[in-house]
Order: sequence, then C-alpha cells, then structure tokens
Amino acid sequence: MNFNKFLLFSTLLIILGGTSFILAQSRFIEVPSGVGTLNEVIAGDTTATGERIDPENTVYVLERYGFYLLTGTISNTGFPLKIWTAEGGGTKPIIQPGVGEGGVSSPPFRPRGDFHIKGAYVTAMDELGQTHTVMFRLSADDIKIITEDCHLDYTGQSIFRLDNKNNSVYVLNSVVSNSGSMASPDNGRGIDDRGNDIDIVVFENSTFYNFTSRILRDGGGKINYARVVHNTVVNVGQMGISFGEIIELEFKNNLFVNTSFFGKRSTSAWSSFDVLPLREDLVNQGVEQKLTILNNNFYTAPELINAQPDSILASPIFNAVSDSLINAIGTKDNLLNEAITFTDQPALPVDLVVANWDFTITPRPEFDRGGGGPDFGGVQLPFDYSYPTSSTSYTYSTNGQPLGDLSWFGMIVSVDENLDEIPVSFVLENNYPNPFNPSTVIKYSVPELSNVNLKIYNSLGQLVKTLVNTTQAAGSYSLQWDGTSDIGVKVSSGIYIYRLTTDKFSASKKMMLLK
Repeated sequence: MNFNKFLLFSTLLIILGGTSFILAQSRFIEVPSGVGTLNEVIAGDTTATGERIDPENTVYVLERYGFYLLTGTISNTGFPLKIWTAEGGGTKPIIQPGVGEGGVSSPPFRPRGDFHIKGAYVTAMDELGQTHTVMFRLSADDIKIITEDCHLDYTGQSIFRLDNKNNSVYVLNSVVSNSGSMASPDNGRGIDDRGNDIDIVVFENSTFYNFTSRILRDGGGKINYARVVHNTVVNVGQMGISFGEIIELEFKNNLFVNTSFFGKRSTSAWSSFDVLPLREDLVNQGVEQKLTILNNNFYTAPELINAQPDSILASPIFNAVSDSLINAIGTKDNLLNEAITFTDQPALPVDLVVANWDFTITPRPEFDRGGGGPDFGGVQLPFDYSYPTSSTSYTYSTNGQPLGDLSWFGMIVSVDENLDEIPVSFVLENNYPNPFNPSTVIKYSVPELSNVNLKIYNSLGQLVKTLVNTTQAAGSYSLQWDGTSDIGVKVSSGIYIYRLTTDKFSASKKMMLLK
C-alpha cells in the first residue's frame, strides 16, 4: 500500500470510528449498569443552569456485559450524542425499554441531533416482551446516525424512522434483525423514509435478517447517495431493498438470500432491488443519475418459490423499471445466482409464504428467531452466516474476498473498497509532504453537498492562490499545489496557510515551501 492510500485509509478509519482527532480532548463518562442509569447520566450532564457540558467531545461509556433498562425515551435536542461500549471483548451491553407503572414502556431513542452508538445490543422489545414500532426515530432535519459494531434486534415497524428531511444513516459492521410481524407484514422495515429526502445511506459490512417487508423503504423522497457494500441479507419477505429515486448508488459485493420470497401479484412491482429515475426538475438542473452495481449474489430457495400459490408470480431481482434504467445508465455486471448454505441459519420461512396469502391462518407464523433475544445472559446472536470456502461467492467480490458481511470470516473490507467512502464529517488534512518543494498534496472531505472554497494565503494574510471555488458533492478530494500564484508566478520560500471554507465548516493549516 502506498503512503497516500495509507494516509487516506487511516483517516477514514478515524472518521468511521467517530474518534476525535485529538483524543486528549475527549471526555469519557462511565455509565454504570442498571435501571434508568443511562437516562439519568445523559440527562444530568449539565451545569447548574442547565447547559450541556462539552457535548461535542463527550462520550458516554457502557460496561461490557452491562444491562441498561431505560426509564424513558432518550433524546438529544440540539446536541450530538455518543454512546460507546468500553473497549475489550465479551458480550455487548443490552439497552432495553424498561416497564414502569401500569405496565407501560417507551421506545428506546428519538435523536434530534447527531447520534453515534457503538458496540451495543439494542432492542425495541421491552422487558415484558412487548415490541415498540420504532427503535430510532430521527426527528430533526440534517442529522446523521451512526450505528457501529451493534446488534439492533426486534422492532414492530422499522429500525430507523426518518420523520424529517436530509438525514443520513450509517450501519457499519453491525447486525440488524427481526423487524416486523406477520400480523402486519408491510411494517417490517430497516429504514423507513416516510417520504422524506435522505442525504446519505451507508450499509457496509453488516448483516440483515428476518424482515417481513424490506431493509430500505422508499416512501417518495429522493436519496442523494447510497453505498451498500459487503452486506449479508437473509429472509426478507415482500421485497429486498427499495431505493426509489436516487442520484448516486454504489451496490457491490452483497449477498441477498431469500429476499422478496413472498412472491407477487401480476399488478405488483415487488422485486429484490429497485430504483427509480430522477424527477424532471433535477434532470433539468443538470443532475445525472449514476448507478454502479457489481459482483452481487441474489438467490432464493426453490422451496419458497414452490410454496407460493398458483396465482402468485415469483418476484424478479430487478423490476421492469429498474432493469430498464440500470441497463440504460448503469451496470449490473457479474450477477450471481448461487445457492448458499450458511453454517447456522434460520429455518426456511415456507409457512410465512403460505400465510402471507391466506390471512385465515391463525395463529400467524413468525420467523425462526433461533432462541436469540434481549434476556440478560441469553444468546444475542443465534446464527452464523459464514459459508463454505468452496462457494464461488467466497472469492467473488471486486477484491477477491467473500461476498457479504466479512465479519463472519474474521476479515475486514479491503482498503480499495473504502477509498471512495462518503465521509461523515468535514475534514481538512495535513498536506504531504511538508515542508515541500516543488509541490504538495492537500486532501479534504465534505459529508454533504457543499459550497467549497480552498485558498492559500501568505504569512501576511494576502491571497496567493484559489484552488477550489465551486459546489461539490459529498466525498473525499485530493489536489496538488505546485507553488504558483493565481497569475502563474512561482512563489518564494516561506510559511503559507491553506484554508477550507464551506457553508458549515472552516479550518486552516500551515505548510512550508523550501527552495
């Protein structure tokens, strides 16, 4: 790996980990296991006059093997919230709604500011076994939620419900499971956008299983960017993943097994994967749709197809609109249809196929949960989604790695797969080399569509060079300064300042030119 790639990859690891660049500034508050302790510590972390204490740098740390019963919904209005698990091995701490007087509990989280949770098992099922409809209800514009190394288990309607516009959702190195029930199969969703526009969706190196509807539900809003890479998706009833109208999509190295297994009526557009073209107003603004679909395996067991009634059709991978659109402007190269046998997997949901089309069947069957659940000391993750190394899928990714979630094989996503990752924060990096002669490289990242200015000044504060002055999409950028001014004159040795300015961010760094 060359130095520049190593530098960028290291920066991305820091960004994705949510770690402060200056760790000494982080403020870690240990939260003891117990009833209401997490609510109390977060709510009480204020001054005597009620102001939050350094929320930008505060991390609330959960105990390994901990059990946290919530006494109400945790919400962060106007401040970022980080809940991380203590370093080390062992069982993930459990976060579960507790039941108060009258047998009533509250759903777990309602973010109204940026939210980052790491290393926890979170459930929307309360201690009496009643399941709330939503686990994370995002209720403010322009916020992002990051779930990293988590297990998100049991919800009635959706894991993430987006009540507001331009939110971003990152699911990284996590397991997401058991959403919905056969009493109302339309409601088993991962992300439900409720018709709101989404800024960014990233599903990476994660596993999704047992959803009655789909892992992403489009309700009419558009998505600016989605990256779905190295995910294992198993047992999704109605569809698989529904992006709807999306500007840019990377969909690579995924393993979709038994998705859209209910089948469909002839009038239905259900499929395992769907996208829609951009609206006319966006096209008229010069916005181009970009779809990249590479090296994925879609497979549905024949037992599920055979269980569908004669009047029901097997769902396609791509519906007609998606297929036409992808063929016209995108790629869907190297699509596999390989049977996969996991090391330990849920029973095939044949009875769910039958019951989906016959509501006279009572009691309603449900997915095989494998005995997993939120009970303290119980089994959190009952299945093993590794598969034989002899499978074609095992070396079929764009980097020769297994398709699906690499965590099951003790691997990480190859470096090349992370180089185009959409960042989750604004970053201005140190130039390299520094000191330099005759040129140096400056790198920066923007997490959303932004007006970007990157300028160089001399030690007197006089403008020397404008490197960038334009609107840029979310992404990581790299450019070279050759030591010349705006009029093409070579500048003299000395200290220079480069400054990155956007609508929401400004940062400056120094560099030295030596001749």
